[in-house]
Formats: sequence, C-alpha cells, structure tokens
Amino acid sequence: MEWTEWQGVIASDGERTLGTQEAVAAVLIGLFPGLTFQWSPSGVEQLAFIDSRGVVVPDLVRRTFATRPSQLSGSTKAGQLEVSFNLGCGNPVEQVWATVSGPKDLAAAAFELLQRPGWILNSPEPLTLQTVTPKVAPPQPNGATLFIEE
Repeated sequence: MEWTEWQGVIASDGERTLGTQEAVAAVLIGLFPGLTFQWSPSGVEQLAFIDSRGVVVPDLVRRTFATRPSQLSGSTKAGQLEVSFNLGCGNPVEQVWATVSGPKDLAAAAFELLQRPGWILNSPEPLTLQTVTPKVAPPQPNGATLFIEE
C-alpha cells in the first residue's frame, strides 16, 4: 500500500478571507467528522513548561517563543487517514496550514474534499531566512522562517 503525505497551505482566492475561525472550523468539521479543535499553549506557556523541567533554552529560542501566541489547531484520525489543520491565532483566517496523510487513495479523496470554491491549496513556501539582533524579540514570522542571530 502506497502511503502519501501532503503538507501545505489553504489560502483564499484573493477576493475575500477564508472567514472567521469559527466558520472555517465548522466547514472542516463538516468535511472530516471527528475533527476537534483546541487552542495550543502560547509560547510563554511553553517556556514555563520547559523551565519547570530544568531545560536550558538558548536566548534566541527563548525570545522567539516568548512572542508566539496560542493558535487554534485541530486533528483527527479515521482509520489510516490523518488530517490536521492550524487556523492561526485570530480573525479573519487568512490561511490554514494543513497536513493530510495516509494511503494514497484515502489521502487523494481527503485532498479532493479540500478543493472548495474560494480556497486555493498551495505547497509550502520556501524557507525564509531572517537575521535578528541579540536581546531583541524576533518578529512573528508570516510563514516558514529560520532566524539567524547576528
């Protein structure tokens, strides 16, 4: 059995946003029954957990995490098919990070469900490199970003 995984971004067609988090989550739940959404821990909460374990985190990582907001994410597994979605941290939803994985025929069927009017499915963008200065919190990236400290 051939296994496949697609990771990408669902964006709007440019004429409008995807909608509110509530509306986008409702559409996705309608497509994938069993899908549940929850808020991820914020970066500050993640740092507190890491600190409670006595793990030493480099300063750049600490500053980056400290600016990360909580995000609304959902996932479900139906048999061998797995889907997950990240709707971001606020309204309106401009893009959704998505992962679909499973046997090729099931993943293809799930991918077809995501072909909706007004939605464009894109493969991930190239990694952006951004230089940051010491002791300054890096800005929240608008996509896949690797921070390099000067």
